[in-house]
Amino acid sequence: LSFQYLDTYRIATFCGQNTTYPVWYKGKGTDGNARFDNNQILRLEFDSFKGTLILFIDNIQQPVYFSGIKEKVRFVV
Repeated sequence: LSFQYLDTYRIATFCGQNTTYPVWYKGKGTDGNARFDNNQILRLEFDSFKGTLILFIDNIQQPVYFSGIKEKVRFVV
């Protein structure tokens, strides 16, 4: 599925090289994180007590993360 068809109003996304912004939420893009590419190690850290989702690229924590998560979470790779 191409990124252009994702419904960024209903999902939160961390994106790679070929997008305008590396982070999307509620239809708005945000700069601040590195854009990941092929052959990099990606790790997501979800804390269900704090309601946070943090992205690490090659073991480097990215500054823009999601917080206030109270709903069920699904991961799509």
